[in-house]
Parts: sequence; structure tokens; C-alpha cells
Amino acid sequence: MEKYKAHILVVDDDDGIRELVKQFLNKNNYLVTTAKNAEDALEKVKIIKFDLIVLDIMMPGKSGLEFTNENKKKLDTPIILLTAKGEASDRIEGLEIGADDYLAKPFEPKELILRIKNILVNFIIVPFRSPKTKEAYESIWTENGSPLIINTKLISKKLEDKIQKPVETSMRYQKPSIEEGIKNLIRRGCNEIIAVPLYPHYAQSTSLTTELEVKRLISKINSEINLSVSPPFYNDPNYIKSLCDSISKNLPNDFDYLLFSYHGIPERHVRKMDPTSSHCLESKDCCEKKSVSHQFCYRHQVKMTSKLCAEKLNLNNDQWGISFQSRIGPGWLQPFTDKVIEDLPDKNIKKIAVVCPAFIADNLETLEEVNIQGKESFLNSGGEKFTFIPCINDNDLFIDFLEGFVSE
Repeated sequence: MEKYKAHILVVDDDDGIRELVKQFLNKNNYLVTTAKNAEDALEKVKIIKFDLIVLDIMMPGKSGLEFTNENKKKLDTPIILLTAKGEASDRIEGLEIGADDYLAKPFEPKELILRIKNILVNFIIVPFRSPKTKEAYESIWTENGSPLIINTKLISKKLEDKIQKPVETSMRYQKPSIEEGIKNLIRRGCNEIIAVPLYPHYAQSTSLTTELEVKRLISKINSEINLSVSPPFYNDPNYIKSLCDSISKNLPNDFDYLLFSYHGIPERHVRKMDPTSSHCLESKDCCEKKSVSHQFCYRHQVKMTSKLCAEKLNLNNDQWGISFQSRIGPGWLQPFTDKVIEDLPDKNIKKIAVVCPAFIADNLETLEEVNIQGKESFLNSGGEKFTFIPCINDNDLFIDFLEGFVSE
């Protein structure tokens, strides 16, 4: 069976750039259609469902920003803005109107490929998988649908029952959408909304884009709504308490090693979020050095969550470690989870437990990538016992934490 090819629309008024991008994407196994301006692009999206749009901002006639602002919602297609403008204000403007990423010219073609892959894994699941992987994927699906959505809705329901105030579930890249959640809260009589991104750790692709999208939609739907967005909670004592409770309930007595596996992100994202532009990833111990950068540094925050949990669980330094999963290519945070899991048996670590604290609710990356693929890799490499520790999900102590968190 032929492998599925994502279909990308490249929109740029420069014939040379348009053709170069097309050729490079074709070489990387993407199906590509091109458009010379926003009007041409609009005609094509009327008849073709694209997986992603690479869109130049500065074009004659309607700009890329105008196209994005007018069509993002009804297209429901991820957009990467491609432009000569590289100032922070321009990047923020593009993200605020709904773009999913932003790449300034001149750029390395390989970087464009990595950004495209990073976005596509959030929007589409390639339908032509090997029979074994397809079977594994289907095994985590329930009669009621996605485990991620089911578990998140359970959290919302428990929190609503506890605080006796309306709570809605929304997904950044799926349904129910953020817009749907906001409108439901307004219909339920809310004039003040607290958005709680369920990402314990700050990252551009999660925390920042969610905050910008919520603010954009509030401004569009009802600018008089009093909105507040909760910060990351990676080191909150009550969050750590609930996470450790969840781990303890599933951690066997006879384990050799506890691996904290976090969702991977590109190193450039860490550097881009560094307000000093001179701290993050500049030294091996940058995460241990005091810095204002820590409030925006994903790597520092996941290290702190792991350290605090290890201390609370009374683990020795040789009983735990950190890794990063779901990598798309080179240049991502290391060490990689798949490599760590494969190498541990050679270090005489035969019984491991793996927890994924970057995720609050279990999902494809935890249930299939870790609990199925990771387990198989570990056992095939000489491991003896693999314990998957579920995400915190609707843990009662986590609901207690959320109750206090939204009340602060």
C-alpha cells in the first residue's frame, strides 16, 4: 500500500522561492500545490482539503495575515507564515490571528521540514500504518473515542462538581474547540473566565499558543469578558503531591529505575523563549543556574518537576532519570526516550517504570508510544519488567490542586 503523503499548499508571490520550496518538499515526500497570491490560494482551498499551508505574508493584494485572519477558522488547516519580517511584534501578530508557526526568511529548508513535521503530528494521524502499529493504535481507542478527550472531560466534570461553577473542556488542536468552550461558558452565564492550560511546563507550542488563541477568541467573541490565564504549575507543591500520589499507586516495589519521559521539543524553541538570549542551552548546567529564563524554559521546568518528585518519593540519584519522547528529527532535546529505554538493560537495569508528566491525560504518546512501543523495545533489548505509570488523569489530589489553583 502506498504511504500517505501530506498535501501542502505553498503560497508565495516570488516564483523562485515558490518553486524551490515545492522542489524541497517534494524531495521529502510531500504532495505540493502552489499559489502565487492569496486570491489564487483561496480558489484552491475551495476545491482541495490541504493538510497544511505555507503562506508568505508580504504579497501584492491581500496579505498573508489578512488571508489567515479571514480563513483560518473555516479552513481548520494549520498555517506556517513565511516572511522576510523577523521582528517579535510581527511573530506575535501572526500567532494572535491564528497562525500555528512562523518562519522568517532567509531560512534553512531543513528547518521548514522540521516545523512542518512538528505541526502535522498534532493535526493528522497518518492512515497508512503498518498492521502492527495500526492494531496498537486501535487498542488504545475506546468505544467513546479518544482517551485524551475522555480523560480531560472527566477532569472537568470532577472539578465542576467540586467548585460548583461551570467548567468546559477544550482542545487546542481538536474538538471540542477553544471557541466552543468559551461560547458554552458565556451561554452558562459567565462574565469572568479562567483559562487553565493543562500543560505543567511552559513551551511555545503549547502554553504560548494556547494563551494567544484564547485571548484572540475572547476579543473576537466578547471583549468585555474578564479573562485570566493560569501559569504553568510544574513546581507547585500540591501538583507535585498529586503527581507523586499517582506515581506511588502504580510503582512496583521491585523496580530498578524510574524514567520521567517528557514530550520532546526542538532546542531552538528553548532558545527562542529565553528572554536573555544568552542563558538557555549555553552550558551543561544552565538549568541549575539561577536565571529569569527559568520561567519560560521547558527544559528547566521538567527537570524541576522530576527532581521534586524524586525527593518526595525518596529516590536516590541512581534510581531515576529524564528523557524526551516524540522527537521528529535532529536538534531536539536529549536524551531520547526510545534510545534510553533500549540502552538501559545493557547497564544492568532490568526493571523499569516510566511516567510521562508532560501530559495530564493519557493519549496516543503515552498509551501507544510508551506503553506499547517502549515496552516492546525494552523487553526485546533484554529488560525483564516494564511498568507503565498512567498519567495523573482525574486523580483526586490533582482535582484538589486545581480547585486551589483556580481560586488563587
